[in-house]
Amino acid sequence: MPPPLITDEHVTSGLGEHAFGLVIVLIALGIVGLGASILGHEHIEGSTVTMLYLGVVLWGGLSFGRVEAVTAALVGTLASNYFFFVPYNAFGFDTLRDAITLSVFLITAITTSNLAARVREESERRRQQAEIAEATSRELAVLYEVGQRLAPLAGVDDLIEVVNRDFLAILSRPVHLELENGNVEPAEGEAFLLPLKTVHGALGTLAFKLYRGETLSENVTRLYTAIGEQVAMGLERAKLSEEMAESRLLADGEKLRTALLNSITHDFRTPLSSIIGGASSLLSSDGHFSEQARQEQLAVILQSAQRLNRYIGNLLDYTNIESGGIRPKTDWVDIADVINAALESCEPVLAEKHVALDLPSDLPLLRVDASMIERVFINLIENAAKYSPRDSGIEIAFRQVAGSVEARFYNLAEIPLDMPLEYLFKRRYRDRASERRGAGLGLSICRSFVVAHGAAFEVERERQGLVFILRFPIERMKHPEGALDD
Repeated sequence: MPPPLITDEHVTSGLGEHAFGLVIVLIALGIVGLGASILGHEHIEGSTVTMLYLGVVLWGGLSFGRVEAVTAALVGTLASNYFFFVPYNAFGFDTLRDAITLSVFLITAITTSNLAARVREESERRRQQAEIAEATSRELAVLYEVGQRLAPLAGVDDLIEVVNRDFLAILSRPVHLELENGNVEPAEGEAFLLPLKTVHGALGTLAFKLYRGETLSENVTRLYTAIGEQVAMGLERAKLSEEMAESRLLADGEKLRTALLNSITHDFRTPLSSIIGGASSLLSSDGHFSEQARQEQLAVILQSAQRLNRYIGNLLDYTNIESGGIRPKTDWVDIADVINAALESCEPVLAEKHVALDLPSDLPLLRVDASMIERVFINLIENAAKYSPRDSGIEIAFRQVAGSVEARFYNLAEIPLDMPLEYLFKRRYRDRASERRGAGLGLSICRSFVVAHGAAFEVERERQGLVFILRFPIERMKHPEGALDD
């Protein structure tokens, strides 16, 4: 944090300061004269006294300035002539030598006073320049710190929070940003009010708290104005960023609606066609179908209706996920019951597939939503059945590893090597071999369901295909008494 700002109050010349310097110089001359008088004329000559007075002139010029130095030179000349040159206690010269001595002293004293004053003025000028440079450096440090705090902010609310919270440490005074009343004029009272305006109009007001009786200097006012400009630009950038994000969200929403409509067209057509075809056959048979054929047609209609129902469920689930409406209703579940129920539901699609299930009997109970996880398993099993080669089997394996239960679903679907696996979750994937189409919502929903449980959902390339890996964390079950299982 930069040190507190200094103001632009520098040392200035004025009557009061000259008066103080003159008094000090005259006192110094008096002390020198008193000391010489005590020594007496027989022990110290007038020329020696003038040399002592010349030292006072030099000191006065370096310490106070030209006026004090010249005054010391004139007073020293008169005092030397009156007290230390013959005739004593009177103005005048007894010899030409005394007149020359005093004249040389006066000329030397005035020249010395000018030189000393010039040195002091140069030193004062450099000091003021150093103070200005230091103040400028501090102002730049403050502006840099403000810029660093505002630069990464992309939201209006975040910017307001940073200004109201962090600027106290930067400026050593409370600062408040208000988005209303952006048309006020700069004013001082209990606070220095600074309107925030851009080419697009007023954005708000920045208020810098003033302490009792405080008046801001020109430099500080200029600094606060520069800070206000940075905050105004940050506000405008944040508003534009939010507007762009909203526009992208609307565009993405429109793309999603289009994709969903396209998906519905493809996915709903097959089961609807099967239902319509089966029902039409039954209606037009005029009782010529055997009981077995009629049962087969009804089974096709039922399976197609169930598939259509799952598609509609996936669609509703996706909508709930996007709106944040999915909340697992967890309970202690035996994962064996869940996978067996899923396999039983998938029997129609597994009729021509061999299923290899590796399910250890000592797996711990998991705290999950059984219905939700069963739907995840069903989706993964159906995908494996639909997209794996016709002569391949389906392999599912469970195991306990590193504080979690891991489930692996192997899928031998032909996935191009150059295709990112994340593609499977973002858009519809079409199996070239089977010519089947899928909405692509299934895997996205599966991952969302699993992640909602605090579990992990991953996909990797393995065995010339894919393996979907689910890792469910193992929780320790509490007994009614509050004790924990080992």
